[in-house]
Amino acid sequence: MAEGVRSVLDNVSRLTIEFEKFGVDFQKIGSHLSHARGSFEESEKRFSRLGERLKTLEIEPPADLELRVLKGVDG
Repeated sequence: MAEGVRSVLDNVSRLTIEFEKFGVDFQKIGSHLSHARGSFEESEKRFSRLGERLKTLEIEPPADLELRVLKGVDG
């Protein structure tokens, strides 16, 4: 019976170590996801500000721009 108890305790000890390792990995993933979310939100704000700035420019392209692009002509 003592051997059975020792075996169970050894298994519990190994499981505890694996659980702790999993906890470290889980925290690391959470940190990465939080950082990615923050980066996404900052990029989204930057994208929105850029779009608003572009809307206010209202620049007329040259009349022959499409023709020059189609012909591959610079200038």
